[in-house]
Amino acid sequence: MSQVLASLVPDKGLIGEIVLIDDRSSDATAERAKTAASDLGLPLAAYSVSAGSAGAGRNAGLERARLPLIYFIDADDALLPGGLAKLVAAIDGNMDAGLAIGTSIRKTPGAQDLTRVPSGYGTNRSENAERYLVNGARPISMGSGLVRADALLEIRFPESITIDEDTWFWTALLASTGVAVTAEPVLHYHLDGHRTARRYLDRPRRAWLDIALAFRRLRAYGVSDAPLCWRRAWIAQRFSRQLIKSGRFDEAAAMLRAVTAHPQLGREWRTTRYRILSGTGRRFRQPRKTAPSVRNDKEHRTLIVCHDPAWPPVSGADLRNCQNAGAAASLGPVKLVSLRPYEQSSQTAPGFDIASLIRPGDPRSASLNWPRYRIEPRIPAVALERLLDEVRQFRPATVIIEGIGLQAFMRPLRAQVPQLVLDMHNVESDLAAQLHQGRGRPMAAGLDARLVRWREAQALKCADRVWTCTRSDRQRLLSNYGLQMPVHVIPNGIPRFDEIPAHLDGMPHIGIAPSIFFVGHLGYAPNIDAASRLARSIHPLIRASFPDARLLLAGRYPKPEVKALAELPGVELHENPETLVPLFARADLSLVPLRAGGGSRIKILEATAWGIPVVATPLAAEGLEFEPGRHILLSDADDELARLAVTLLKDKDRWSAQREQARLAVLQSYGPETINSNVRAGIGLDV
Repeated sequence: MSQVLASLVPDKGLIGEIVLIDDRSSDATAERAKTAASDLGLPLAAYSVSAGSAGAGRNAGLERARLPLIYFIDADDALLPGGLAKLVAAIDGNMDAGLAIGTSIRKTPGAQDLTRVPSGYGTNRSENAERYLVNGARPISMGSGLVRADALLEIRFPESITIDEDTWFWTALLASTGVAVTAEPVLHYHLDGHRTARRYLDRPRRAWLDIALAFRRLRAYGVSDAPLCWRRAWIAQRFSRQLIKSGRFDEAAAMLRAVTAHPQLGREWRTTRYRILSGTGRRFRQPRKTAPSVRNDKEHRTLIVCHDPAWPPVSGADLRNCQNAGAAASLGPVKLVSLRPYEQSSQTAPGFDIASLIRPGDPRSASLNWPRYRIEPRIPAVALERLLDEVRQFRPATVIIEGIGLQAFMRPLRAQVPQLVLDMHNVESDLAAQLHQGRGRPMAAGLDARLVRWREAQALKCADRVWTCTRSDRQRLLSNYGLQMPVHVIPNGIPRFDEIPAHLDGMPHIGIAPSIFFVGHLGYAPNIDAASRLARSIHPLIRASFPDARLLLAGRYPKPEVKALAELPGVELHENPETLVPLFARADLSLVPLRAGGGSRIKILEATAWGIPVVATPLAAEGLEFEPGRHILLSDADDELARLAVTLLKDKDRWSAQREQARLAVLQSYGPETINSNVRAGIGLDV
């Protein structure tokens, strides 16, 4: 919300009122918006309503609007500087126009930006409306249109539908008034593909019928039946696509009947393709998978297979594997087996045994997974032999596999163990799309994401249960694959909980040389990018206010580009630290500028549990139960991240308040008892 309000500031001279509709939010949206608007000098009035749909919420805003020009913008979008002025100039230049449309730029994670320049509009109102319905004119983004209040008359958004309600509104308006356009960009709007897909999966037949009935009311505005029939069939085609992607082939086939009945859309290659996919899926789909029953007795034996040696834990993956091993140890014996060999350590793993499948001096043997994709490590055949030996000797009731990179183990294990759990630290297909974002190679990015998704689908077929780190990751899997197996959320907990002080120091010790801390696996691409961004861009900006500030980078297996950062002023690299306690004790602030990643960031949980305030990007905090502005400070821009860090370090009262509130939140939501309960349910012992 603060981002969209900040985007209005360059045009605030044109803004007479801002009407904010808060539809039963649980994060104090109205109060936070009032505070932000007051700081920015914007005339905001907030209203809490029980709308229930986007259309009803916008209608509530229309009823409260009092000025002659009306502009809509959603909370996750941003007006470009001068965008409102460009729309006002366009509508003032055409007195017959009740609607002005500007260019919008769509931003979708994992895809290139899409620029929508308004086109296809003429002087005939009926033709504009009907052309818009059949996609003959470029879609109008909510936030790229400015409306004269007197042109609206009684036009309102339909409140009974949640799909295409904006199309209905713009069509009715185009049929009733003239339109002015400007090719100037006015809006950045963000598309969440997963959220959009979910709307098509909730009671699809009922939703489609409601849409068809709502669009029939456009006849009152002079819209003829032909474009209405086309739109009805086209929406059915969109429903079919999402149902096929989710494996709901019977429902997709039923929806396609409405598409094939249309003389034009029924003959399209896309419709034929969807019919083939739905028919093939209905015939060959996998039967519903029921997780095996698990004996609820005193000793449940668990074997966890991971890539890197997880003990002693350093990276996020290590911490999660050790967390799950410790939680499972409360249910019975646990063995943690890594592909790569363990290094000597003076620390003893608490409550579980450790072993490795590759040993120093092993002769090179054939690869189990050749050819393999980039997300997979090379797995020698001897590693599988040793893993099967471990299974025969340990006799686990459940085997947990860390991620799809180790899926070569899953099919051989399938017949050897009662229950196979796939622990997805990340949704790798989503992460692949993030890593390619902004690289300017859309074809390569799309191919890579599809290959990863195919590998993901193969791994899921072998599993009895799936674990994710966050509810959002769980929903991504359900939306992408329509899984018919249990999918459990096992959150990342607070690592090394026993090392964390029971009480915080009373006063902050921040001086003229504060320490900024970043920890993570420094051979992992998103962490390499974040460390470089932090050392080369953000930390120098902090040193402008604190010349003696230190940046502490810590983690396992740093790549050469990370090692080179230690040559920069004020940067320390702590390579493969055996313990992080001294570094946490030194840290005054944790800064996490991730641009890509999945799951949830354990580094943030641990820092807040130690009482270290966190400044991060929104993606870094995704999936965490934190309130922005209270428990954590967020921004995507380097200069803003540096400014937030400096402000926090200078304001000791705010620094103390954030650390205390964040620590309380993290102890309540991510403590050992919560994790133990979730792991027990994830294994199936609560069924």
